[in-house]
Amino acid sequence: MLDTSVSRSIFLSKNLRLRWLSPCGTNEEDHKVALTKEKIIDTIYHQVGLSKSQSRTVAEGLLELIKGTLEKGENLLISGFGKLVVKEKSARRGRNPQTTEDLQLRARRVVVFKTSGVLRDKINE
Repeated sequence: MLDTSVSRSIFLSKNLRLRWLSPCGTNEEDHKVALTKEKIIDTIYHQVGLSKSQSRTVAEGLLELIKGTLEKGENLLISGFGKLVVKEKSARRGRNPQTTEDLQLRARRVVVFKTSGVLRDKINE
């Protein structure tokens, strides 16, 4: 079992709890390292017991599902984690800061992440 004092939990479902170790087993405050797709694949491989290729298929399948949902303009809610919301931004006037030239920015969609109350409380402990 992993040492929880130097690990971060990732909740993919209520029944599956994955952890990843900080680099060199040190305190996470010392190293702000991003969680990458490769780290997720390695964690699934080591903790769930799937082969490396199966772990990659699971991780990439989940990410494709998330991307497909957002591309369709649908919101994504993960209980205890947060909500990814697709918002419409209307066209607006902008300015090039180097030339101070006025320009028109096109309408677009952006993704906004809103943390759940549970995650927000854990982050602020």
